[in-house]
Order: sequence, then structure tokens, then C-alpha cells
Amino acid sequence: TLLLMACATAIAVPPAQYGDRRGKRLVMAVLCALVLINMTGAVTALGDTIFPVKPALDGGLWSKIRDDATAGQHFLIRLRAVHPFLAIAGAGFLIGGMAALRRRVREVSHWPVSLAGTQVLLGAANIALAAPGWMQVIHLLVAQLLWVACVKVWLEMRA
Repeated sequence: TLLLMACATAIAVPPAQYGDRRGKRLVMAVLCALVLINMTGAVTALGDTIFPVKPALDGGLWSKIRDDATAGQHFLIRLRAVHPFLAIAGAGFLIGGMAALRRRVREVSHWPVSLAGTQVLLGAANIALAAPGWMQVIHLLVAQLLWVACVKVWLEMRA
């Protein structure tokens, strides 16, 4: 899906020609991080679909994470905690990378930063609401928009 969206973005939006190799490598690293985050998100969504999330009523979120990580749980339930931590680290990496490139691609670098922040907030809401289907779809939509925005930045960097 990500490759298809990258190709559609490359066809739909002609890139500017900045030709910055270092910047292109940095954005490629961000894109690779997004692929990893999307993979863990797909596994988490599968786990949430097969084993519906129960709201944390007693003990709060940390007790829910601790209960999900116990050895008796199915591996899809134990993997639920991986995606949020990778996503937060990836958002920090993306924001830092876009800040480093802001002078070169000012007109497009703010979109990935805004969308990454939105994704973190949507992910937190998704966890707080116990992963309802409609919220997962919104989270996936913004993930696709974030991917398209980062591909656009990468296209701006190519020579």
C-alpha cells in the first residue's frame, strides 16, 4: 500500500529539483521508519480486531499495558505496546529531520510535522477509547496522508 501511494504521489505531484543528497538520505531514513511503524500498526490493528480491547477501568493505562504484556497473553496482545512506543520515537525522528530540512524545503516540510503530531494525538485517543473501528480508520487515513507528505518531501530533494 505504501509503495502504491508513493508511486501515485510521484505521478500526481511533479517534484521541484533541489538536488540535496544528504537531505534525500535523511528523508529516506524517515520513510523507512514510517514503513516499520506502519507494519507494527497493522499487527496492532489485527490484534485489536481479533482480540477486542477492553477499556482499562481499574488501575488505568499502565496496568492495562502490564496486563497485556504478561506471558499468558496471545502474542498479538503482547505486541500492542510496541506500536505506540515506536510511533512516538518515529514522530520525534520525523520532526527532527524535517526541522533540519526546513530551510531547503520550507513550503512542504511543515505538513509531515503537523500530520505526525496529529497521528500521535489520534493514537492516544485510539488507546483511550479502546480502539473503536471508526477511530482506527481515521488513524489509518492520517497515516496515509503522512506518508504522502513525506514522499512529497523526498521528491523535493531528488536531483
